[in-house]
Amino acid sequence: MLVFFILVHITEIQKLGSYYIQGYYFNARVADSLLFLSTIRGFEIYDISQPNTPYQLCCVETDGEAWALDVAENYVYIADGYNGLLVFDITNIHNPNLVGEYIFSGFAEDVVINDQKVYMAAGNSLLIFDVVNPSHPQLIGEWLSTDNYLVTVFVKDTFAYLGCFPEGSLKIINVANASSPYLVAEFPDTAAPFSYSIIWDCCVVDTLAFLVGDWVYPNGNNYKFIIANVSNPTQPEFISGLNFSQPASGVVTENNHAYVNHQFYGVKIINVHNPLNPFIINNIQDAYNYGYASAIKNGILVTPERHEGFTIYDVSNPSRPISLYHHPTFQWRSFLFDDINRNLFLRGSVIRKTIENQHTNIKFIDISTLNNPVVRCEKNFLGFWTWNYGEGISLSQHILSLGIQRTFTNDYYIGILDVSDIVDPKLIRFVTGTPNCPLASQSPLILAGKDNKLLIGNINTPNFWVDSIICPEHCHSVKIIDSIIYISCRNCMVIANLYNSAIIGAYYHSHPYAGLVGGLSINDRLLFIPYSESWTGNIYKGFMIFDIGNPHSPALLIDTAITNPTNPIDYLVMVNGCYIYDDTLLFICRDRAGFDIWNVSQPNLPRKIISQDTPGYCRYIHCINDTIFVMDETAIEIYRFMTGQTIEESKWVENAPLPSIEISPNPFYCRTNIKLKNLHKPCYVEIFDALGRLIKNWMLTDSSSCIIWDGNNTNHQLVPAGVYFVIANDGVQTKNAKVILLR
Repeated sequence: MLVFFILVHITEIQKLGSYYIQGYYFNARVADSLLFLSTIRGFEIYDISQPNTPYQLCCVETDGEAWALDVAENYVYIADGYNGLLVFDITNIHNPNLVGEYIFSGFAEDVVINDQKVYMAAGNSLLIFDVVNPSHPQLIGEWLSTDNYLVTVFVKDTFAYLGCFPEGSLKIINVANASSPYLVAEFPDTAAPFSYSIIWDCCVVDTLAFLVGDWVYPNGNNYKFIIANVSNPTQPEFISGLNFSQPASGVVTENNHAYVNHQFYGVKIINVHNPLNPFIINNIQDAYNYGYASAIKNGILVTPERHEGFTIYDVSNPSRPISLYHHPTFQWRSFLFDDINRNLFLRGSVIRKTIENQHTNIKFIDISTLNNPVVRCEKNFLGFWTWNYGEGISLSQHILSLGIQRTFTNDYYIGILDVSDIVDPKLIRFVTGTPNCPLASQSPLILAGKDNKLLIGNINTPNFWVDSIICPEHCHSVKIIDSIIYISCRNCMVIANLYNSAIIGAYYHSHPYAGLVGGLSINDRLLFIPYSESWTGNIYKGFMIFDIGNPHSPALLIDTAITNPTNPIDYLVMVNGCYIYDDTLLFICRDRAGFDIWNVSQPNLPRKIISQDTPGYCRYIHCINDTIFVMDETAIEIYRFMTGQTIEESKWVENAPLPSIEISPNPFYCRTNIKLKNLHKPCYVEIFDALGRLIKNWMLTDSSSCIIWDGNNTNHQLVPAGVYFVIANDGVQTKNAKVILLR
C-alpha cells in the first residue's frame, strides 16, 4: 500500500508596488519653495513656488508611520513611529534616498534638527543624535521622564522644550552638553493643573514660548493657548492664556501672529503683538480635522488636516486669510474589477466638516499592465458612502452603480453609469436610493437594501424601483449568481429567486453583523461570510462557510469563530471582507493586520496558509492570475504569489503492485494522454496548478485507464502555460506526476 502526501503551498507574498497613495497628513515644514509633509505612509515633497498651483515632486513610503519630519540642507529626518529615526538624502528631489537610520524600542513621535544634532521625542525619552555624518546617526544623549509621555520637542539655543502628558507641563532641558541633558524647569508648575492636562505643541520665539494643548486649573481657568516668558529658561513665567472650546494641537508664529490648529474648529489666528493681551482676529473654518504642526513662511500658511488633506493659505493679511489651494485625501472605500476588459473602478470618499461638503471620487483605471495601473478618468459626486453595508458599488456588464449619501437625513441616491469606455464614462441616471444600500446588480436590475427589504430597481423603467423582497432582518450585503440572490442579513443568510422575488432558502446563524463590513464571497457551491462583532459582553471574529449546492437547503459547514481573543492583534483588528479565488484560496481581510490566505479545498476543514501585513487597513482583495490587488484604505497595494511544494516520500507495503501515471506527450501544447496503471476503480483523477488549486477532475468507474486532457479547466476555459500536477487516488493508493503545458 502507498502512503503519499503532496502539499502545494504559498511560501511568500512579494510586494510589487503601491498606487494612488493617500496619506493622513501629520506634520509640515517649508524650506525655500519646497513643502515637506509627513504622512501615515511616509512623506511627500511639493514645489510651492506658485502656492495656488503646487505640484508633487515625490512621494516616499516608509515602513513605519511618519509622524513628524524636519529638514536641513539636503537631508530629511523622519520620526517614523516604531521604525525609529530615518534619514533621507534629497539631493535628487524627485527620488530621495534612504541613507541612514536608527531603530530603537519606543515610538518616534516628533523630531527636530539643530546644529547637526537631531532631537527626538520618543515615548518617555528625549533622544539626541549626532548627525555630522547623516548616513550614520549616533545616539549621544538621552533624558528620561519617569512619569510622562513626550509628544513634541522644540530646540532653541542650548535648551530643548518638551510637551507631554498626563501632567501637561513643559519640560525645559539643558542640552548644552548633549551627552548629559538635564531638567532645569517645568512649566506650568506641575502642582497647578489637573493631572489630565496635555501640551501638544510649542514654539519659542525670542524670549516667548507659545504653548498649545489643554490645561485645567483648580481655580477654574481652562487654557488651550498659553504664552510664557522664557528669557530665563530656568525660571519660566506665565504671561497670558486663552480658552477655546476644544484642545489645540499645533502652533506656529510669524510677524506677531500665532496660528493655532484647533482640531475640529479650524485654525485660529491670534494677535500676540502684546503678549499680555492676545486676542483672536480670525478663524479659518476649512482646516478642521485634527490638524497638527502647520508650517508658515513669508505669509504662506500650510495646514495639514490629517484625514482630509492639506490646505495652503495666503495670510499676508492675517485678518483676511485667503485659501489658495486644497489637496484632498481620499479614504478608499471599495473597488470593483472588470477582469475581461482589465478595468478597475476605485471608489474613495473625502471627509469634510459636514456631510454636505463631503464627496465621492471614482477612478476609472486601466490594468491591462497589472503592475502599472493607469487612471484614464475620474468622476466626483457630492456626498459619500462609507465602507459599511457591503461594497456600496456594483458592476454588471458595462453598467456601474454606486450609492451616495448627501445629508444625515433621508437623502440617499444611486448613480448609474455606462462604463463601456472608461476614458469617457457616461452618467445614465441618478435616482433616489436607500439608507444601507448593499448594492448588487444583474443588468438591467439593481438591488439595494432598505432595512429588512431588498429593493429591486430597473434602470430602464421611469420609476426605477419595481419590486422588493422581504427579508427576516436587516440586509447587510448581497451577491447575484444567475437568477439566485444570496443575502447576508442580521443573524441569518437568505437565498432568493431574482425573478419572482421569492425566498427559497435560509439559515439562521445568530451573527448580528455578518457581512456588514466587506460583504460576502461566493463560488459555484460555497458561500463565505466574514464577521466582527461585540455583543452580550463578548467579542466574536471569524468567517462562516456554507454549502449552497442545494439553494433550498443551505448548510453551515464551519464557523471559525474566535471568541474573546487573547492575542492583542486578533482582539483589535476587524474582519472586514473576504474573497474566494479559484475555489481553493480564501482571502480574509483583517484591517490593520493585513490579510490571511486560507486553503478551503476541504471547506469543512479550512487551513490558514499564510498571513501578510499591509501598510494600512486592508479592506478588499481581488486576484488576477498570480497578482493580488489590495485596497488598503490609503493606497492600492499590489502583491504576487510566490509558491513551492513540499512532498513527503512514498512508502510502500512489500510486494504491493506499483501504481504509475504515464503522460505523453510531456511537455505538450494542445492535448496529452494520461495513462493509469495498477490503480483500482473507481479512481479519482485530479489536476492541480502550482498554487494547489483544482483545475480539472475525473472519476473513472470502468476499465478505462486513459484520459485525454486538452489544457482546459472544469469551466472549459484554457489555463495558462505552466507546471501542473496530476494526482490519482483509488482509495487505497495514491500516485502523482508532473506535466508541463506550453502555449
